[in-house]
Amino acid sequence: MSEYKKIALTAATFLLLTLMAALPAAAGAEPQLGTPDGWQRGGLKSVSFSAVSGNQGFWLERDYRTADGVPLRAILMGGKGPAMMRAPVPGVQSDDGLLGAGRAYSTFTLCGFPALLERDQFLGLSLAVLVPGAVLTVETPPGPADDEVADIARALLRLM
Repeated sequence: MSEYKKIALTAATFLLLTLMAALPAAAGAEPQLGTPDGWQRGGLKSVSFSAVSGNQGFWLERDYRTADGVPLRAILMGGKGPAMMRAPVPGVQSDDGLLGAGRAYSTFTLCGFPALLERDQFLGLSLAVLVPGAVLTVETPPGPADDEVADIARALLRLM
């Protein structure tokens, strides 16, 4: 075998082993909370749910202000440890009844993912979106419309 072929074979083997070593990390990578253009963001709170049995999940939380000035909190939780949200049936419109606190709920699909929107006249809006392996929750104070909160979640989902 020529010297050139040995060097090429060694380089190819090294590249292949490097790529194979990176694949498990990429396959199990946690989704991230990115920052859409024009938004301001606070610091990232990151918690890893570790146990003797290994990593059981993650919790990411960050405060934002959209380009239009809407304040919000985004929370992303996933993994085996946190209790996962079950996919809601789209099209449900309901409230918490006569004995409730005046909250209203609706379920729908957002960017192809099941979503649940909760409206509270005093606390604001909370939108939970079930994405593969995690739940993204967007919370806003009273003020923004349902569609505006859905647009905020869409912007974050595009970066995941």
